[in-house]
Amino acid sequence: MIRKNGVYYYCNIASPSIYDGEALKNIDYDLDVKLYPDWSYQILDGNEYELHAQQMGYPETLMRVIDDQLQKLL
Repeated sequence: MIRKNGVYYYCNIASPSIYDGEALKNIDYDLDVKLYPDWSYQILDGNEYELHAQQMGYPETLMRVIDDQLQKLL
């Protein structure tokens, strides 16, 4: 995101994209990271991730992968 005071980055935590012959698809796991021009960051939508993980029954192995990838991104 290009703003007057600098460039911001916004990263979604999602499954790898696949092409099904018609469209690119992935699963958005709701966790997002916003990086500010000063290199500080904010993890967004953690509550939404937790709610959906519970509602959709994310297996523990998937949640470990999501957390691992979030840590790598940070």
